[in-house]
Amino acid sequence: MTQWVGILNITPDSFSDGGVYVNASSIFSHLEQMLIDGATICDIGAESTRPHATPITAEEEWQRLSPYLATIIATVHAAGGQVSLDTRHGATAKRAIDLGVDWINDVSGATCPELIRAVANALHIRYILMHSLGIPASPTQLLPDDTNLRNALDVFFIQRLRWLESQGIGRDRVILDVGLGFGKSKKQSLELLWDMPYFKHFGLPLLVGHSRKSMFSLCTPERSEHDALTLLGSSYLIHHHIDYLRVHNIARHATLSTELSTRAVHKR
Repeated sequence: MTQWVGILNITPDSFSDGGVYVNASSIFSHLEQMLIDGATICDIGAESTRPHATPITAEEEWQRLSPYLATIIATVHAAGGQVSLDTRHGATAKRAIDLGVDWINDVSGATCPELIRAVANALHIRYILMHSLGIPASPTQLLPDDTNLRNALDVFFIQRLRWLESQGIGRDRVILDVGLGFGKSKKQSLELLWDMPYFKHFGLPLLVGHSRKSMFSLCTPERSEHDALTLLGSSYLIHHHIDYLRVHNIARHATLSTELSTRAVHKR
């Protein structure tokens, strides 16, 4: 059954909701609503990875997280959920693991040895391996247009999985994310969205972060319609039993899931 990963960006500059959740009231109101609506994992980020975003240091990232993270973890755990931290910094990952997060969502593509050591030393931590060519995402650093996307991502995942195992992170702890919008053109990202079932051949859980991505501008320039296109993509991914969908609007996805389940029952 597909599970919802709710997004909580404690950032001033994320592409969809930057500057919205920057104080305790807004953060915990949004968090509690996500849990009520059906999020089973809450993914917390304090550094924007959108194109042209300004990178921040691990210390700056921790300054944004530290006032709230312990209470976020306690709130989510009390509701029976899990907490994922979206980071590329090893020092941040280590501090968050010590506080009790459950997942590390490594947006760097396993390029930070300190982060890998922190995860390897915490045997209960799940690790999201995302394909990326660089953080923040850059519109000029993309896979060539003629790239065979299946082959390129297969090579990346095979090599990184072997390396992770050599560092003490077994496959049983890894979740794969193809990294839509990271090192791919809009067209390539859309192609990968529809090709997600192919990557089930790894035998590992798959996570897709397609919510409100700029690739949907190929379908319509209206940003207001990107939620509807996100839901269309989610419907396809649910049909193909993709494990985790990282989305902004949990309530609409919970309704979608109910509708799809009702239709499936009626077809029997």
